[in-house]
Amino acid sequence: MNPFSGATIELPPIMDLSELEPSPENNDDSPLQVEFEVTKTILSADPALFTDDYIVTIIYGGCNNLAFIWAGDEAWTYIDKRFMSVRDIMYFKGHIFAVDSRNRVLMIDVNGRPPQVEVIASQANNYSQQTYLVESSSGDLLLVKRFLDIGDDSQHATSVFKVFKLLLEQFEQGWLMRLEVKNLDGDTLFLGDNYSICVSTSKWPGCQANSIYYTDDYSLILYQPPSGRRDIGIFNIENGNFGTHYIIDSSHNHMPPSIWIVPTVLGNFV
Repeated sequence: MNPFSGATIELPPIMDLSELEPSPENNDDSPLQVEFEVTKTILSADPALFTDDYIVTIIYGGCNNLAFIWAGDEAWTYIDKRFMSVRDIMYFKGHIFAVDSRNRVLMIDVNGRPPQVEVIASQANNYSQQTYLVESSSGDLLLVKRFLDIGDDSQHATSVFKVFKLLLEQFEQGWLMRLEVKNLDGDTLFLGDNYSICVSTSKWPGCQANSIYYTDDYSLILYQPPSGRRDIGIFNIENGNFGTHYIIDSSHNHMPPSIWIVPTVLGNFV
């Protein structure tokens, strides 16, 4: 649902419940529970402009699997469960790109059916608790690793971000090369549970250049005590300094993590 226009896309259940045998069990892995475990949803195109030509991609279930549905389809198409524990997905230059918990990068060709999955970057040496994919304002594909310090009380705080440009070319060691960058060429990244966003400070001068604005991820905040701190702030990738962009009132600790919203129509607001 678009919360501003009210437009909706009707989608079938993620799992075909009619084919399942009745079971007295009702645990976190039950088919009914899966319907409430959609971690992320992305669109390949704006359905308001391309009403019959878009793909919906979701990360779903306790194992963070992938599923797709094309406009007009009545059932989901599932990716082989060998490719699970997906952390982030994005549509980029006609393909779906994904990164998993081992920081492997997957490229999924959705131009044919069934979709073809290729691992274009193997497991990285330095493990990060969370990873994001985002397109820069100049059209580069960036991979951002978020490292956390987790205390004995299960509270966590971001210790550092590392940003890599993904070079989608053929190299001796494989399809893709990660190149760490210390400068975003004036861009600002907005990261969190929703679709990652990049803006140019030449167009949005109120944003801090070469910085990452971040919020908690829901999967991480689940382990925080009810009155625990929220891990939100600004990280400058050039000097490694942290700053703040919003101070949450303590009465809002029970609320879900914040998400970023970017207006698509700019103009004069009253």
